Amino acid sequence: MDQTIHTGVNIVITPRALEYLEKNKDKDITIDAIDISSCCIPVVAPPDVRKGRPMKPERYHVIEKDGLSIYYSKGLPLRPQVTIDIQGFGFIKLLKITDWEVKFIRG
Repeated sequence: MDQTIHTGVNIVITPRALEYLEKNKDKDITIDAIDISSCCIPVVAPPDVRKGRPMKPERYHVIEKDGLSIYYSKGLPLRPQVTIDIQGFGFIKLLKITDWEVKFIRG
């Protein structure tokens, strides 16, 4: 049964990504903030999404969807929808989030 975080985050997995995960028999996905250090300007990027379970699952919301366990970092803002797709070609394919808007605020 699908369940969502109590705040209403809806995880959408594209058919291509679902087929890729099923083919590789992957059952866990982790969505996490990208930690980029920079000396003088903040770097903002969409979250990282990867196959596998996080080292510290207690730091994540767990969403069951399409037979997968999706670990969504409690450090990320809760969005109404997060879409997971794949990128790459041939044997080199990676998961990606396609609908995460990065907004820059001018001071």
